[in-house]
Amino acid sequence: MPVTFPHFVTHYARGEPFLSVTRAPPEKWGEIAAGFTEGKVRARSRFADPDYLPRRVLVEARLRAEFIAAGGEPRLANPIYCWVGRNARWDQQRTPGMRAYEVPFSVIPSTCVSFTFGDSLLTLDPDNLALVRTLGRYVHPRAGRVYRLEEVRALLPEEPDLAEHLEVQLWMAPGSTIEGIELAVYTG
Repeated sequence: MPVTFPHFVTHYARGEPFLSVTRAPPEKWGEIAAGFTEGKVRARSRFADPDYLPRRVLVEARLRAEFIAAGGEPRLANPIYCWVGRNARWDQQRTPGMRAYEVPFSVIPSTCVSFTFGDSLLTLDPDNLALVRTLGRYVHPRAGRVYRLEEVRALLPEEPDLAEHLEVQLWMAPGSTIEGIELAVYTG
């Protein structure tokens, strides 16, 4: 039976969707993070680490540069993070107020979406990658670089479970509609 690649990405949010702290100026990060609650932001404790956001910004700059070098045309300086299709673990762990926003690939220009095998902060930051390996955690053999949509789809016959390993970086900001297509929104 042929394997099909999901036709959408999902962005999970407890507050306003399609936002990222790294899009704000660094002098605002503390103020923004101080307003986070566990019910609003997943893994809120990461923002207490003074190195977390500076590392995230460096990784996002690398993501963007590699994406542009591969032919991408990002419309944002910092990506919005998504999953290919739905993520069973996130669906099971959803708390009240969390929503899943589905964005069809048909409305995302391929020049505005990139992929990494595994969490980009873990696989594109040398210190984090070394720590992950030291802890004996799984690192996908294709981790460590940025992929375009066409590349990922070409890998599908080789890796039928590929979607579960992918982080999606959306380089455009969808609203409640994109080119007249209503986004599917599911509440927790």
